[in-house]
Amino acid sequence: MNSVKRTAGVLSASLFAITAGAFATAAPAAAASRNIDNSSWSVPASCNNSTNLLCLYYRGSLGGAMFSMRGYVSNLNNARFSGSGDGSGLQVRNRAASMANASFALTGYSWVYINRGGNYDYLPPGGAGQLYYTWNNGASAEII
Repeated sequence: MNSVKRTAGVLSASLFAITAGAFATAAPAAAASRNIDNSSWSVPASCNNSTNLLCLYYRGSLGGAMFSMRGYVSNLNNARFSGSGDGSGLQVRNRAASMANASFALTGYSWVYINRGGNYDYLPPGGAGQLYYTWNNGASAEII
């Protein structure tokens, strides 16, 4: 009887060790990304004429008010849409619907979370498109 209990105990300990090891070595989930370039769209003159290179728009199809930037914005809480269109004066975070990249050499990014976190949308140089992961859900942006 003792050998049966001992064998059961060894099997239980082994099963626990295998299960715990599987959980301990699981890799973290990778963020999803999407190229949102719509080849039939072109970068609007409002973005091309700005001194900045990446433009986020309040409305889909590159409409409404615009926020333009260079470099990196870690938190879009303090950024505001400007211009005469819908959304002018509103905070950019969680309100952008489309994006344009006026650069000829840099890629533009929009992330779900602050500090480049979570899923993200990106645009190659000269691209424009509808946001996918970050449609009304973007918290940081960069052009590099």
